[in-house]
Amino acid sequence: MPHTPDVRSQHEALVTLVLTLVTTRYVMQVADRLVTTEGKTFDPASNKSLIYVAKNAIVTIGYSGLAYLDGIPTDEWIAQTLWGNELPRRDDGRAAGHVLGGAGRQSIDIGRAIERVRSGSEDALRKDRTPLKARFLQIVLAGWQWRRMGSRTVWRPILYAISSEQQNGQIRCDMDSLPRYWHYERALRDGKPCLPFRMLPVPLTTDIPDTHTSELITRLEPVAHQPDTSRQTLVKEIQMRAASVPTIGKDCMCIYVPSPSVSVVDADYISAEWEPRISAQGEIYSASYSPWIIGPASLHAPSIILGMQKVQIGPFVVRLRGPSPPEGPGPRLTGVSTSQARPPKPR
Repeated sequence: MPHTPDVRSQHEALVTLVLTLVTTRYVMQVADRLVTTEGKTFDPASNKSLIYVAKNAIVTIGYSGLAYLDGIPTDEWIAQTLWGNELPRRDDGRAAGHVLGGAGRQSIDIGRAIERVRSGSEDALRKDRTPLKARFLQIVLAGWQWRRMGSRTVWRPILYAISSEQQNGQIRCDMDSLPRYWHYERALRDGKPCLPFRMLPVPLTTDIPDTHTSELITRLEPVAHQPDTSRQTLVKEIQMRAASVPTIGKDCMCIYVPSPSVSVVDADYISAEWEPRISAQGEIYSASYSPWIIGPASLHAPSIILGMQKVQIGPFVVRLRGPSPPEGPGPRLTGVSTSQARPPKPR
């Protein structure tokens, strides 16, 4: 559960920071990866990031709130909801690393996908057995939606947020979004870029004053045309917060989604404290993490990776940049990946 002023952590806690920046050139989302319970580290490398390709959109997804829904990690729950079926699993319970959907799968548009997540999360929160005040979830989806106009394709940047609310002892999940034509009408304000920005959790708790949001946007505005600088700013923001809020992690997953005309998405794990390891050819190597990648006919579970990995998902290529394998005698090792083990829900 998220850390709130009146609910202290008997259950899994997730004071996460998910920072989502939308511009007219690219979308970027940076999320920490720490889950705590009773104020102590429970999972230092929990995945909170997904990449999803719908029939008419590509989005990056992050969440804050309950770390488990329906008994599985919340990111797995989101992936399963978007996939439309239970996730295929290995014998040890881990989600299967790479799955092809087969001939029976159908792609859905982004509107139906978002409604599937909204209504599903509302049902899951209502059924959850944690105390009512602890049942909290926020999900942000940002990326690009497209449509055909004659012989050409038109793209627009999008941002949707799903947030749970409690009223009269009942939970509901509402959705809000950017105005449809914000990128035409509001791309500039007083001659400067107007940056749609979403920080989770919102409304911000006493741990994270709201003034920090406006201060961060002020720092982002003059560098928003520089994706690398913007990413560094967002990562530093999370790591700065983590230094004073022990339930926020310093390690980050960064997802960069440029205009769909580029057709390449980057997902990078920034290690500050937790560095995964992977075994290959009898040796142990420093490695990296990947997020969920879900498309019309295939899905790829969060994995531990070594070397550059490229995942084709619909018309897009997702680049996963793990550490380069060391050179040495014998056959050259170009890359290795294995699905990430996840701890069961704490009792």
